[in-house]
Amino acid sequence: MPALPAIPALQNQPARAAGRSGAGTALTPVATTSRVLAPAPSAAVAAQPLRIAAPGDAAREPGAQQRLGALQQGLAYAQKLDASLQQLKSGLSLTLARNLPASALDLQERVDGVAKLWQARGVEGAGQIDARLQAVPEGREPQREFGLRGLDRNSLAASGAETLRLTLPGQGRALSIHLDGQGVDSHLRAVAQGLAGLGVQTRAQADGGVLLSVAEARWPALRDGLQLRGDGRRFPSGQPVRAMLDVRPDALQPAGWQVDGADAQRASLARVVQAQQQLGLTRQALGRRLEAASAAAPAPDAAEAAAVARLAQDFAEAAQGAPLDYEQLSALLPAVAGVHRTRVDQLLAADAA
Repeated sequence: MPALPAIPALQNQPARAAGRSGAGTALTPVATTSRVLAPAPSAAVAAQPLRIAAPGDAAREPGAQQRLGALQQGLAYAQKLDASLQQLKSGLSLTLARNLPASALDLQERVDGVAKLWQARGVEGAGQIDARLQAVPEGREPQREFGLRGLDRNSLAASGAETLRLTLPGQGRALSIHLDGQGVDSHLRAVAQGLAGLGVQTRAQADGGVLLSVAEARWPALRDGLQLRGDGRRFPSGQPVRAMLDVRPDALQPAGWQVDGADAQRASLARVVQAQQQLGLTRQALGRRLEAASAAAPAPDAAEAAAVARLAQDFAEAAQGAPLDYEQLSALLPAVAGVHRTRVDQLLAADAA
């Protein structure tokens, strides 16, 4: 078989991950309504929006392909989860309508299928859907929300200064939060700025509660290892004690969905319907974001489109003859290494037009 014609290398600049939120600056006084007290992410590290690139620069903007891929994967996962919920809803509805036993339509297996899929959210969802079944904001990580017992508006309103010391396993030294005794607003700002050192954001709620949040990846270490010590005013003095953290439950809790008996089936059906409604909003949000990101991707230039077209033609001609040997493949593969499928589709479409 004659040797394949030379194929121009397709340059593909390595992509870097989108930036994450950072900690930061002084905080404004807390209002009576719910608001985030943690500092806004700095412009240097915040995820940058997609921009229209110069001709020939398509798909090479740092992080663009990763964001597109993550959105596609997140939307595919949402659709898969919705299909699983729909299957369970149909089974529950039919069982109730015909007064059938749960085993007749394998309801428990359907519940287990939803549970298994929900447990895989972190991987299959590509970090696009959080535990509340909501779309994760652009450039952010999924967050786990929780409360710290003893940390609420009433305790922060108590008079007197106090220093809280928080430690985590592997942390070099304790993190100190000084409450200066100057009132709730001052104390909330001190807590927000101090907890930011652990990657924790603080939100004051209108009902007087203090809601905390941390990236899901950091939650297990915080949940299992956080210890604190006070001066005896709001928190005990002496030896550090394990912090009591109350996590907000997941929006989906299939482990608690019962299918034995009509009453249990009706309750589970209501939860499934509620989950589908929220998931529908999440799918719409991800769909709009993916559409906007795809529209912002610049069209490929003629030279690159021609290079990919020649590459496709060479593959087609090679398939009609003898199989490629190792030497030919080793010369060919570097030309296509790192080229995303979306990129190839764009180039081929441009050539066809």
